Amino acid sequence: MAQFLTDNGQVVKEVNPALSYAERKSHMTTQKSDSWDAECVARILVRQFSHLPDAKPHDLFWSIQQLVTRRNGLVKAKGALKNQLHTQLNHYYPSYKKFFSEVDGKTALEFWRKYPSSSCLEGVSIINKVLIGFFFIFSF
Repeated sequence: MAQFLTDNGQVVKEVNPALSYAERKSHMTTQKSDSWDAECVARILVRQFSHLPDAKPHDLFWSIQQLVTRRNGLVKAKGALKNQLHTQLNHYYPSYKKFFSEVDGKTALEFWRKYPSSSCLEGVSIINKVLIGFFFIFSF
């Protein structure tokens, strides 16, 4: 929006987040909401308009910032999903870490596909379970 406005001859000012933080903290209410943030920025603009720097929007920098933010979100989500996976695996296969060094390795993934829960191993003889274990350990 800033790029559009400056391209069309409008004056756009930049308000440093530290200024809006200081404005927010200078009031008795320490609420945090979009409308309160907007009001704090508006107060700064009214009082200090001529002293604020003109905005110099750069779409490239904004795009990079968005990509970095998205990547950070994906990394955080991946960690949360991996923790959920370990919780589920620990529930169904309490000793799974003894058999698979990597829960997402080829051997482990094939085992999880064929036996998604320990109940799938019911009716399988102990000899077959041992053979299944050797098969998965040495097949990949």
